[in-house]
Parts: sequence; C-alpha cells; structure tokens
Amino acid sequence: MKVFPDDNFLLNNAQAEALYHDIALNLPIMDYHCRMSAEDIYIRRIFCNLIGSDMEPGLLPDDNELISGFIKNACYENAKSYFGFTIKRQVI
Repeated sequence: MKVFPDDNFLLNNAQAEALYHDIALNLPIMDYHCRMSAEDIYIRRIFCNLIGSDMEPGLLPDDNELISGFIKNACYENAKSYFGFTIKRQVI
C-alpha cells in the first residue's frame, strides 16, 4: 500500500524529483515565523515540478548548474539578499 503523502508527493517526473531532493529540500526556509510550514514545502515541490516538467521536453536547458542556481535563488538567496539577512545555513 502506498503511503500518502510520500517523498515524491506533487512531483510528477524524475527530473522534478531530482531537483527537489537534490537542491530545494535542503535550502533554509525563509519565512517570518522561522519555522517550516506545510505551505513552504508545497511551494518548493510545485516549483520543482514545474521546472522539471519544462526540462523534460527540452523547454528549459538540461544544465544542472544553471537550474540549480535558479532554484536556489528563487527559494532562498533572493529573500536573503532583499531583506539583508545574514543567516548561517543550518540543516535540522
């Protein structure tokens, strides 16, 4: 019996799964409550699924360095820069 939600919940292809698990999953969560909410997790999963879905048919380049930077900027670096945070990365 499949567990719901599983590790690949909302990730519809292998590219999206790799993007989420290899890049977005370990980025710090940026929200004003300083906690990891379900919304943060779902947004990152949906974002990686969207990017992966565009990479699979060749709509986006299959360039892991480029896409990795894009995801890191969208999920973390832009907010850090905008708000001027000096955050030490800590994975709990």
